[in-house]
Amino acid sequence: MDLFNEPTLTWWKADGKQEGCHFSVATQAKVIKYLDIHLKNRGLSTMIAAFDESCYDGVVKTFQSIGSSALSKINRINVHGYQYARGNRAKLRSLATNAGMSL
Repeated sequence: MDLFNEPTLTWWKADGKQEGCHFSVATQAKVIKYLDIHLKNRGLSTMIAAFDESCYDGVVKTFQSIGSSALSKINRINVHGYQYARGNRAKLRSLATNAGMSL
């Protein structure tokens, strides 16, 4: 289950022509916590995926600031990869692998 779409981008507008929805990193952490609680209370083993940012470097920044509690509930990291070869993919892979997540 992927909760967010490009959440740290602040230029999404309600009347825009493309999807997206801004959530601060702190709000993402809260939503992940509540989702994990509700999934467990219902006996569901649904995997939580995050952060689905537009670029690798954005995910690295969010990953490093969201906190260990939220990270412990995330099973998979999603990213659009619009940076192509310019983003720090190796850093993201290292962070995810060290946290026991898949990409």
